[in-house]
Amino acid sequence: MENMASDHTQVRRTNIFDKSIMVDLTHAVTEITSCLEQEQLIKASATHLMRLLNADGCFVAGWHPETQENLVCKLFDPPFFQKSDYQFDPCLLLQSRRLHLVLQEGRILQVDVSDSALSAIERQVFSGTGIKSMLLLPLIAADRFQGAIGVLHIQKPRLYDKQDILVGYLISSQASTSLSNAYLFQDSRQRTEELDAVRKAALSITASLDLQQVLNAILKSTLELLSEVADAHIFLYQNGKLIFGATRWRDGRSNDLWAEPRPGGLTYTVARQGEEVLVEDMQDHPLFPKDIVDWEGAIIGLPLKIGQTVVGVMNVACQQPRKFLPSELRILKLLGDQAAIAIEKARLHQLLDQQAHTDALTALPNRRAFMERLELEVLRSRRYHHPFALAMMDINQFKSVNDRYGHPVGDLVLQQTGKFLQDSIRDTDFVARFGGDEFVFIFPETNLASAQILFGKITDSFSKFPFKLPDDKEIKLTTAVGVSVFPDMATNGEHLVQLADQEMYQHKRKLSQG
Repeated sequence: MENMASDHTQVRRTNIFDKSIMVDLTHAVTEITSCLEQEQLIKASATHLMRLLNADGCFVAGWHPETQENLVCKLFDPPFFQKSDYQFDPCLLLQSRRLHLVLQEGRILQVDVSDSALSAIERQVFSGTGIKSMLLLPLIAADRFQGAIGVLHIQKPRLYDKQDILVGYLISSQASTSLSNAYLFQDSRQRTEELDAVRKAALSITASLDLQQVLNAILKSTLELLSEVADAHIFLYQNGKLIFGATRWRDGRSNDLWAEPRPGGLTYTVARQGEEVLVEDMQDHPLFPKDIVDWEGAIIGLPLKIGQTVVGVMNVACQQPRKFLPSELRILKLLGDQAAIAIEKARLHQLLDQQAHTDALTALPNRRAFMERLELEVLRSRRYHHPFALAMMDINQFKSVNDRYGHPVGDLVLQQTGKFLQDSIRDTDFVARFGGDEFVFIFPETNLASAQILFGKITDSFSKFPFKLPDDKEIKLTTAVGVSVFPDMATNGEHLVQLADQEMYQHKRKLSQG
């Protein structure tokens, strides 16, 4: 038997054909060419090779040349191997030196059981399966796939003549070309599906202008699109600092911060460099020292950028060490782009909303913010049947401060007043600048007696507060006040304000007359 395994001599190709198989060969090539699905194509190629070469079996094994991922490992006509206790795994042959020659140099090799140069792996396969001879044909599809077809004879050794080899070459060559087309088709379809999935996710992400809702939608979409992700976190990045945004876990937990970002850790590294960081095994990576935590799994740190500006970082983690597939990275980058735009849009809306509800001079909520809060408190009071108090305060002699020291000093007094009042109220209370030198308060779940005591302490402290002037002089001011309570004294918010305002001006007149 011609043995081409020991010296790895490449079989010379010829164009001599037995005319009797031309029709069958043409039919085989036509069917293989028409296949766009990988599984269908591989099966058709193996089936025609077994038929045309009168073989007992066939295997196809291969991997991606860049990721080394096993893309296919198929055995056809397995009943021959089921008679043996040995389980034939075609992937074993991927470790064969001889098979690498087929791939690297495009050789067509035939091997039989009598070959003295069989490797230990090849000898194990031959003795375990009863294979007598094998024809190895290369499958090389551009840069997307490398592999081989093995044509197997089990009942007796087979010497492949020039016509056999030419048939095998034509089938494997056409299969290689069709595989390339199939992968292009599959890749195109997969990318289309990814884009459609990300488009749907983008609709969810951009459906709200509330920043927290946006962050939660981003993480929800991430876990839905990437099935092996265990948890995902977003940190916002401003002025060189990371601020926790949101988190979501596969088990449904959300906004449960696991740990603050370490100064030299993954999240800060991604934020400062503006580049993604892939960690396939946290136990073997310098960003995750074992003396801090016993890290486990894999993680990606993805910068969320507008142009070159990092607005946040999204960390996506898996429980087990693993490689991230190109498709997963594509989805994450597409999501990241959408997330960055949505975050910046929500931030801008939040800033504009804050400006629209904030008094520019005192930094307190303004009248508009107060009216919205008042409406909310009225609804809460009606629903939960508890009272709340509203109080108004006017600074006495404030006009004289402006007249004597000028408006810049008057503005300084108002700024100091705003800070003093904000520091004086409880966390649940609300204070706003109503206009001019008037300030308004809301005390939730507070009746009239409690409000008078509480507000009395604030105004008493205010009368003792030393206002500092630019020339280091100090002045002290007094106030006129009015208090009303809902629902005891009014049926709506507007009426409540009128009552407090009337009492405040009555108090002011009494002070001016006294």
